[in-house]
Amino acid sequence: MEPITAANPAEPPKWVADDSSEFCNKCKAVFTLTNRRHHCRNCGGLYCGTCTNHFISILKYRFDAPVRVCEECHAKVEKDTYPVLDPDLGKNRAGVNMQSVAVGERKAGEGTPRRLAIATKGLLCQWDPEIKTLVDAFAFPFKNFSQSPSLGTRGQLADKKWAPEFKFSTFADTERRRNNFGSGLAHLGHKADDPVGLYAMNRPEWVIADFACQLFRWPSVALYDTLGKDAVEYVMNHAEIKLVVVAGKQLTTFMTAAKSCSSLKTIVVMDEPSGDQVKAAEALGLKLITFAHVEDEGLKNPQKPPPVAANNTYTIMYTSGTTGNPKGVILSHANFLAVMTGVRHHLPGDTGLSQKDRHLSYLPLAHSFERAVLYTILSFGGQVGFYHGVIPELFDDIQVLKPSFLVGAPRVWSRLHDKVEATVSKASTIKKTMFEWGFWWKQGTLAAGGSSPIIDALVFGKTKGTLGGQVKFILSGSAPLDPQLGEWLKIVFCCTVLEGYGLTENLAAAFVTELNENKFGRVGKPISCTECKLVDVPEMKYLSSNNPPTGEICLRGGNVFSGYFKDDEKTKEVLEGDGWFHTGDIGRWNEDGTLSIIDRKKNIFKLAQGEYVAVEYLEGVYKRSSYVAQVWVYGNSFQRYVVALIVPDWEMLGPHLEKLGFSEKDHVKLCNDPKVIEVVHKDLLDTAKKSKLHGFEYVKACRMTDEIFTVDNDLLTPTFKLKRPQLLEKYKPLVDSMYAEINKAEAANKDDK
Repeated sequence: MEPITAANPAEPPKWVADDSSEFCNKCKAVFTLTNRRHHCRNCGGLYCGTCTNHFISILKYRFDAPVRVCEECHAKVEKDTYPVLDPDLGKNRAGVNMQSVAVGERKAGEGTPRRLAIATKGLLCQWDPEIKTLVDAFAFPFKNFSQSPSLGTRGQLADKKWAPEFKFSTFADTERRRNNFGSGLAHLGHKADDPVGLYAMNRPEWVIADFACQLFRWPSVALYDTLGKDAVEYVMNHAEIKLVVVAGKQLTTFMTAAKSCSSLKTIVVMDEPSGDQVKAAEALGLKLITFAHVEDEGLKNPQKPPPVAANNTYTIMYTSGTTGNPKGVILSHANFLAVMTGVRHHLPGDTGLSQKDRHLSYLPLAHSFERAVLYTILSFGGQVGFYHGVIPELFDDIQVLKPSFLVGAPRVWSRLHDKVEATVSKASTIKKTMFEWGFWWKQGTLAAGGSSPIIDALVFGKTKGTLGGQVKFILSGSAPLDPQLGEWLKIVFCCTVLEGYGLTENLAAAFVTELNENKFGRVGKPISCTECKLVDVPEMKYLSSNNPPTGEICLRGGNVFSGYFKDDEKTKEVLEGDGWFHTGDIGRWNEDGTLSIIDRKKNIFKLAQGEYVAVEYLEGVYKRSSYVAQVWVYGNSFQRYVVALIVPDWEMLGPHLEKLGFSEKDHVKLCNDPKVIEVVHKDLLDTAKKSKLHGFEYVKACRMTDEIFTVDNDLLTPTFKLKRPQLLEKYKPLVDSMYAEINKAEAANKDDK
């Protein structure tokens, strides 16, 4: 491919700075984050990927071959590789490609901070010094991809079926609607720095309203159904929200909370409201106007946006834990730009993102993970299609849109795994054998660092098609990805599988795995705007002096939040004065400088015999059982064993029970059948054995329930984490019965002896 040069600019234009220092001195290739440019992993020095000459000198010959050496640190630079540095000894270490390097001094009780090698001289939080806010960032796609598709939906046909294709608006349409909606709200009297509530499922109007908030300096505050009525009321009052933008479907639900929201004055509804909804708003003394009306007002009365600075609050994201009120995480424009910069450094050149990429938005935009992904895609000029709101039909949307970038949580991938495996199990003997043989062959090939295009086409072409056939990347986040599941995804769907790590407090992005990573069970290297250190947790025996080092993960960088809204006490609990954020997660540095998440500081308990149990890890292991949809593992310091409550995966367990001769179909009765419980328990023990768990980590007894853990029944948080106190309160009789059963069996064994 011909290099992009000053004399031969690319069309459409890339991220090109005007400064002449952005060009290679020798070949004049433009250094952009989408063009080939490389950094010495030893010192971070830049060199040109087109002619390998910028910041690189051929200093000497060895065995009649030129040796390229970094001018700054004199480390050897191979043609397609980088020199690497032992972070502790300060020497090059052959054969190990370090993915992070130690920077700074080690303090007592903690490890040395580590960064991406190109960030050793300073964290990289901007990809262009002229781009300081999200408004600046989106000026690029609005200008350069104005007629390209941006936001798309599938409409409903007359027969109530969904349209066979997505219909997209252009970037010019999106910019026009942003300007009009923002001007409309400003004309109606909404002042700069006053928050705006957003209450809707993912849809174009959500993004357009949020774009307007960025432009007119209104902190956006996302609300969502799973918060619950009490939490919605709390957020509305805590953030003192005067104006909220609501979808028609959520309006009636919101009105039940609106009566207790003292600051609320105006509701903008995205759809035409019903007569009853209008009357309900009038009864509460609220002004109810439509989204279209606001746009019309803005078109007639354009307003000048106020100045926006990098440190201005862009959004307040309320995140709820297992107890207490939601906490408002303050995130600035600079925080978002830092994450978007990190993505650009991680996915450079032809391997990365571009205006050709498509993303299906279905994870809640109220959460940081989806919002960071969506805005990063759009900033490249890519396309975003919104699912039509029915999760069981999600894969229909995927097949229609044919996304190139697909994100999800492990629970999504686990369900996909079970469905594919169920389909394979019903296939003919020949097809089943081909699938198993292809899986085995590709597994070995990937382990050896090779590829298998013929196997991909012959064996996995159909499974790849279930995701539309064009997926380049699968990104898993929000919870640890089971290593076996990660490998399965990469083999079966023939694409790169990335695993990321982050929290709302750092915009869901701190670490991500390499593109060519074939080892799972790790979250990769820090992104360019983040540094990380491990702090000792001596009571759990996690120490930075261990080999390998372990400890609580602490993060600092441009993506880390500034604090919790109106809550200095909780802010001080997790955020140090020098910017280090204590995540509460336990990590381990691996030999190659990658990080693995191994535990959660709060979700650990000691059994009666003194053994510590990492309960989230055990739940991740037991989810590998094909008969398990959800699992809660419990134990305490008064008992010697752990027990489990299982929500069965009936799609997998049902057919198996039929083969065993069970004729009962009622799920509740099956859950209480001791013989069925024995079948599931045996599979749990087999799973524990295959996963090489310690004896004290084996589930000694289990019970089953047909009630799925959900946000609505208060057993899950809005981010789908188990609410352990509530689970114990609800199912304490079952827990007590399991321990009574264990104690009775042990007493009987003693009598026999």
